[in-house]
Amino acid sequence: MGTMAMKIYNSYDIAVLFAIVVFGSFMANSAATGTMDMSTAILARVDQSGNGDFKKIQDAIDAVPSNNSELYFILVKPGTYREKLQVPADKPFITLSGTLASNTIITWGDTGEIIQSATLSVFASDFVARSLTIQNTFGTSGKAVALRVEGDRVAFYGCKILSYQDTLLDDAGRHYYSNCYIEGATDFICGNAASLFERCHLHSLSTVDGAITAQHRNSPSEDTGFTFLGCKITGVGTALLGRPWGPYSRVVFALTYMSSVVVPQGWDDWGDQSKQSTVYYGEYQCYGPGANRTKRVGWSKSLSNQEATPFLTKDMIGGQAESAVKKYQFDIHVRNVSRLCHAKPIVTVNGMFPGPTIYAREGDRVLVNVTNSAQYNMSIHWHGLKQYRNGWADGPAYITQCPIKTGNSYVYDFNVTAQRGTLWWHAHIFWLRATVYGAIVIMPKQGTPFPFPQPESEENILLGEWWNNDVEALVKQGNKLGLPPNMSDAHTINGKPGPLFPCSDKHTFAMEVEQGKTYLLRIINAALNDQLFFAIAGHNLTVVEVDAVYTKPFTTQAILIAPGQTTNVLVQASQVPSRYFMAARPFMDAPLSIDNKTAKAILQYKGIPTTVLPILPQLPAPNDTTFALSYNAKLRSLNSPQFPANVPTKVDRHLFYTIGLGINPCPTCLNGTQLTASLNNITFVMPQIGLLQAHYFNIKGVFRTDFPDHPPTPFNYTGAPLTANLGTKLGTRLSKVAFNSTVELVLQDTNLLSVESHPFHLHGYNFFVVGAGVGNFDPSKDPSKFNLVDPPERNTVGVPTGGWTAIRFRADNPGVWFMHCHLELHTSWGLKTAFVVENGKGPDQSVLPPPKDLPPC
Repeated sequence: MGTMAMKIYNSYDIAVLFAIVVFGSFMANSAATGTMDMSTAILARVDQSGNGDFKKIQDAIDAVPSNNSELYFILVKPGTYREKLQVPADKPFITLSGTLASNTIITWGDTGEIIQSATLSVFASDFVARSLTIQNTFGTSGKAVALRVEGDRVAFYGCKILSYQDTLLDDAGRHYYSNCYIEGATDFICGNAASLFERCHLHSLSTVDGAITAQHRNSPSEDTGFTFLGCKITGVGTALLGRPWGPYSRVVFALTYMSSVVVPQGWDDWGDQSKQSTVYYGEYQCYGPGANRTKRVGWSKSLSNQEATPFLTKDMIGGQAESAVKKYQFDIHVRNVSRLCHAKPIVTVNGMFPGPTIYAREGDRVLVNVTNSAQYNMSIHWHGLKQYRNGWADGPAYITQCPIKTGNSYVYDFNVTAQRGTLWWHAHIFWLRATVYGAIVIMPKQGTPFPFPQPESEENILLGEWWNNDVEALVKQGNKLGLPPNMSDAHTINGKPGPLFPCSDKHTFAMEVEQGKTYLLRIINAALNDQLFFAIAGHNLTVVEVDAVYTKPFTTQAILIAPGQTTNVLVQASQVPSRYFMAARPFMDAPLSIDNKTAKAILQYKGIPTTVLPILPQLPAPNDTTFALSYNAKLRSLNSPQFPANVPTKVDRHLFYTIGLGINPCPTCLNGTQLTASLNNITFVMPQIGLLQAHYFNIKGVFRTDFPDHPPTPFNYTGAPLTANLGTKLGTRLSKVAFNSTVELVLQDTNLLSVESHPFHLHGYNFFVVGAGVGNFDPSKDPSKFNLVDPPERNTVGVPTGGWTAIRFRADNPGVWFMHCHLELHTSWGLKTAFVVENGKGPDQSVLPPPKDLPPC
């Protein structure tokens, strides 16, 4: 004994065993099929009487080689095995099978910490158990886990799992339980796995209000949760269907028999009412006396057919294709919102300010049906999504579509291809993005970890601006006068200005953390006109991603983020438990006035009373150019084998665009003039139909493709301020670019009226920021200093005040792609243009046909 007794080669038996492990589990297309040797299988027998290869189950498990690639089938003969078992992570492809659960019993009686008390702990992937009883006999006085599962692609068939408290710690990974009997009283199915329980019998031993589930999902971006399909619930007393161990707990019961053991309220918030708005507790066509929903808590859901569909198959645990279709409904309407002691009507999505988060996974298809019930025309831009060949879903009004008129709808239909990270969406017409915006969170493909430490949980941090008056009315007034509209009255964090503003104690965002744990903040600058510093008192920020591209991590006390940009940071809750302010305020190193008020939110350590006064952070000075230049210089692409920086080293087309302010005649404006802005002295004029439509259907007279590659007249761009001859040329002039050509664009700030930093956003592309500097760009010297190894890859870049920025990209996405300053004021003054990227010659290198519901002009 002590060695594996039988190896099977290419026989009927291995086909049967392989079917049990792979096809009999939930992952017919599992990654296991790429790493398991299907030509052989090892059979070992465990028999306490000595008539097998091993007397103990753990000995059989230990005999499996580390990092094995063969199927190991361990057949356990009937008996009661008093063992505490572990299947280590480096021993995949094990099947542990009894004869009947009633006569093949694994038992232990430990307690203590929940993760240490398990009778059987499974850390390995591609593990299958069949026809076993797994029990913890400790009793009713403490945590006593029978089964802990942390491996990925794990399945249990016909097993009995027995204890009292925390019976099944379904900890992490994707799992399938079929025809299992699970018994306990308190939170007896708990953890944060993505698991499907099919035709299982759940039996509650609680006499009064026990809980069947305690699911531990910490973030809405986590694809975890418990689904019970065609199950049966019985018990001896009364029990809740579930309560939230994590703030985004997700549990669904579908087609399940519920006896009267289920209490009428069904669910509980575990004493935290804030979780009522974040959990997802659903029921679908359940039956029996406990399924009556008339007295259910109002924050649980009775699922429609459409809502239930994703939970009724093995797709939710990775049983089918990795990609999925994510559907969202955006209802645009006006609602009253109060801030700074002022109430006013604002345009919202689904009545939310900020709007809802789009969650997807790399490779998903996303459909967003936008129905416009507001008085304004509407379009939505999915900022940073490349929309390959599919500019129809990009969203800028009169560039890729005509707007959605009041009373109409349009479905934005797009794929998330080769992107993962934090992006955002916003209105792209007028100044409506002041209130119409939200986050986009794209998770990596299943099984692909972050290239940095896994955070405990994550939080979206959306930085914005607030006007007490109607923003659109202010803009119209400014346009009539030829002057800028009034500055915003406050900055906001997740739509709230913070407690230092009047009437704002209840309008303060707070994030709870636990000491010693690490959190991921997805920070988005949705402000209209201000670059912002962001910091947390006493806590360093580790930058790991910008504009949905991983970076080489670096630690800083504050970040600088321009309008349109996103930055992901890790924050370790390593300080003395207390309350700490998060803060955001503008950066402006030009001689211009700004709203210099600081928005604040609170980082709240768990257990600290809300009466404790938060600690203030030290932000860089509003004009700290040194910090700004130093911070941006630290940004580097990760440039790993998995995430390379494919920066073009050869350039086919060199472009040089000057950025300037100007003054043009305006007979209806104050003093007969109006402020304007230009690229290469051309102020962009918006068309009356979508430029992409005009391009696709070859409609003449809508635009010209003669935008100059260089300014008409070279001058000392950053010398003394120029205050004469400030008129610009007007036109809808675009630049035509050959498909798959490489482009280098230098953006040069100028001192026409004043120097100023400008964040430029290019639709349809990411680009590499290969260089930047202060003063005038020198084409004979500066390119030699370009970073062509690991430059940051972005979709929005800040051009330094009185300086220049050089970017490179490959024009491999055909269509019409907008490029503009992301300061809304400058965009409205004409600081924008577009590229017409020609179709390629290949079958997948042309613009897709327009959708049938494209809004008419």
